[in-house]
Amino acid sequence: MKRLPAVLICILLVLSMLLPVFCAAEANETTITAETDMRKHIVRYAYTDGNGVTCPGPNGYAVIECQYEGTRKYPFKIRYLDARDNRVKNPDQYSVVKLNYDAKWHITEATFYGTDGKITNTAQGYAHVYIRYEDGNFSNALFYNKRNEKLKDPDGTMLESISSWMEEDGSPRLPFDEVPLLMDWNPATGVMTPLVFVRGSGTTVWETACGSGSAAIGAMTAWRKGTGRAEIQVKQPGGTIRVCAEAENKTVTGITITGTVRIGEEKELNGH
Repeated sequence: MKRLPAVLICILLVLSMLLPVFCAAEANETTITAETDMRKHIVRYAYTDGNGVTCPGPNGYAVIECQYEGTRKYPFKIRYLDARDNRVKNPDQYSVVKLNYDAKWHITEATFYGTDGKITNTAQGYAHVYIRYEDGNFSNALFYNKRNEKLKDPDGTMLESISSWMEEDGSPRLPFDEVPLLMDWNPATGVMTPLVFVRGSGTTVWETACGSGSAAIGAMTAWRKGTGRAEIQVKQPGGTIRVCAEAENKTVTGITITGTVRIGEEKELNGH
């Protein structure tokens, strides 16, 4: 497995979502490291302290492991562990979830286990979920408790809770899925290599440059400064991106990024 030496978190989806995550990580002096297998699946996430030692994260667990089998596109088992790799419960009150899929990689079954390795009820009351599809689209879900008794869901609470571990298209919502970019960032040299998580394939890709990742580094730098302007140059395999970020009283008020753009090969489409 390849271990990423020093990984910082960057949220690409919405920049306004990024700052609280950085602030929380900095306040607790924790970062996230990741390991990948030969197929570039992320198989292990771990919270680490300032000394690189595995430590509990904000939700109580220290490590998330994703286990793959053969050529499976997505993990068949996800485990939540403490700093000593012992099973612990996550906020939904389970330690392990096992998943089955159909030929189109839709989740068809999920079973939840406790720290003792036995099937357990989640915080929502179910231990098994069976999911049905029609014409490739989600149809309905059946819920059972650990005694294999069918459960009713009159207010839709259990159905709504599925979104915490399954995407709308039926694929699994992988741990830290809200963090689709991890980056190997060296503040001393100013060098950053972005590692992008591709949700559709469940794999990771080393990119040559990342504007959002560069902006995130600028935001973090300005936030650490507290008040004032932070100007840094983020060196990446594809070139250097210059970042200017401003903060006031630990609140980032503005970010701009600039760089050199070069026109590549020109082609004509449809004769125009």
